[in-house]
Amino acid sequence: MMRSVALICAILIAGCANWDARRATMQQQFYGKHIDVAIRTLGVPTGKANLSDGGQVVEFVTYRGNFRCEDKFITNAQGIVVSGEHGGQNGCAMPF
Repeated sequence: MMRSVALICAILIAGCANWDARRATMQQQFYGKHIDVAIRTLGVPTGKANLSDGGQVVEFVTYRGNFRCEDKFITNAQGIVVSGEHGGQNGCAMPF
């Protein structure tokens, strides 16, 4: 019983670390770069919204195997990615 609990806790902790790694990878790939880099890599955005300061919120849905991945980027008025949110199913954060 204790082994099962320890195994479940280890899996949950590893899942958190994987999401941190995925966020770091997304930041390295896209933050500080023009949104066109994300579009070339992730495909056609599933949503866009203009912000009052001239920037945009650009959303993508991609699939990693059977797992749905959701990424949202916020750009400044020049189209440079300044922040984002990254989520989806746990498989998005798991290494292949």
